[in-house]
Amino acid sequence: MKQIRSQRALQLAFLLCILLAWCMPCFSASVPSLLVGGGYGNSGATISSAGAFSMDGAFIGKGNFTLYDGSTARFAWTATTGGVVATPEATTGIAWYLNGSALTSGDLLKLTCLDATLNGGKYINCYGGTGTTSEFSIGEGGAVTAAGDVASATLTTGGGYGSTGCSIAATGNIQTNGTLTVDGASTLTGAVTVGTGYAGTGATLGATGAIQTKGALTVDGATTSKIVANGTITCAAGSTTLDATYYGKVTLISGNAAETIALPANGATAGTWMEFIIIGTDSTAPTFAAATADTLIAPNDAAADSVTFGTGHRIGACLKFISTGTFWVAVNIGSTTLSVTT
Repeated sequence: MKQIRSQRALQLAFLLCILLAWCMPCFSASVPSLLVGGGYGNSGATISSAGAFSMDGAFIGKGNFTLYDGSTARFAWTATTGGVVATPEATTGIAWYLNGSALTSGDLLKLTCLDATLNGGKYINCYGGTGTTSEFSIGEGGAVTAAGDVASATLTTGGGYGSTGCSIAATGNIQTNGTLTVDGASTLTGAVTVGTGYAGTGATLGATGAIQTKGALTVDGATTSKIVANGTITCAAGSTTLDATYYGKVTLISGNAAETIALPANGATAGTWMEFIIIGTDSTAPTFAAATADTLIAPNDAAADSVTFGTGHRIGACLKFISTGTFWVAVNIGSTTLSVTT
């Protein structure tokens, strides 16, 4: 009986050796592919001889995950922190490409943080230079910080102008529904309109310095009337043509001759004014003529050609011209007599 058992044990050991000898090549030799389950495409997974891994189900791993191009890591995911690093293959490569061309709604990229716990962190932070300088970031509450220029056809904050915000157009126009506060100096090369402007019920400050207002003008300090850059107009035989450089200024006239001073063309902004004071002698005889005949509005004449001061009425004479927006009006604000030519 013992001999029979011994023989069976030897037979079993021999069969086991044959089985191992038959199975060992499967573990050491190359195979075309390794199938798990039914293989990829049939509820399973496949590892090809080229190293390609394909699977039908979910991939679950507890460790780090890295994809290599040769010996270079191109994509790495750290299990402990959830951090992802992508490295382009060349200096002109794309580190991460998201193609959302098939989207008709929804979001191509959605980043979720809680403002209450973000505590100064950023949703997005782009670094330049040596990788230590933030160039562009989006932080709590959607706050955008850019180190350089931001190029856009239109920049809108809040609901934009017309709602409750502000709009800055590519043409340089700034429109805001709120208050504009400027601590430093501001330079405006065009006219400034307050309310509906002088043409309505407000005020207009012209680019030439003219101030026009429909309401009362209150000045607490001293006022100074500006004299033209040349100081005076010196009357001599001939003529002088006025232009916009005389608007909003007081000009002194001297000299000992008769001279024709032509007014600027009609159509200056309503309220534009010029003032002239004769400081010469009784021989200082300027004649102010309209640029177009029969368009000067003078005392008791709505279609005058010119105005002047006669002998004995020149020294200290003061004359002001105010535009109606269509024609010039001559206003004698001195105590001498104004002569009108029609």
